[in-house]
Amino acid sequence: MNYIQIFGLQCSGTNILHTLCKKNFSVTVGESYGSKHGVKDSIQWDKIKRDRDNVLFVYIQKNVYAWIISMRNSPHRCFPNGLSIKKVMQHKYYASNVFKFPNILEMRKCVIDTIVDVKNISANWLSISHIDLIKDPLSMLNKIKQYVPANSFDLSPLSKYKGHSGKFIRNRYYIDEMYMKMFDKECKDILNNLYDMNYEAKLM
Repeated sequence: MNYIQIFGLQCSGTNILHTLCKKNFSVTVGESYGSKHGVKDSIQWDKIKRDRDNVLFVYIQKNVYAWIISMRNSPHRCFPNGLSIKKVMQHKYYASNVFKFPNILEMRKCVIDTIVDVKNISANWLSISHIDLIKDPLSMLNKIKQYVPANSFDLSPLSKYKGHSGKFIRNRYYIDEMYMKMFDKECKDILNNLYDMNYEAKLM
């Protein structure tokens, strides 16, 4: 194994996962096999088939509720400032000329379907959840170690990760599901109308 390719939706923890892998494993970590965010047209299908035995594909998934809040609050979001949660779920999402969707939930479904196809042709695959990274990063790194050799682990990047200082402590925010306070009945109804929750289990 000489390469780690990380996949995951925007605001799902791909940056910190990339930093931890780069810090702790002596192999290249990058996006040679497609955009880490699963843009379908970017996936290098022939390269994946060619190199499948030498690449570890790691997918990270954040709870859909937490993800919606993160997308709304991200400084890189494609939404007007102050948009309500229900409007964020219904707002068109344009990330590029080839990454256009009527809303972020349609984008989530498309990305998950694309990454399922990648998983089906890969030889070495690992799915992790964002909450596992928050709760027990050492255990997560040990799962990767089953594929890629490593010595002792350095978790120092986590201490500088966004959210560890400021208005909330990241661990409590996610473990206690504090983001759920943002979802009233109307928001939940809109989510259930726009999104098939069965997608949450496709890669986990």
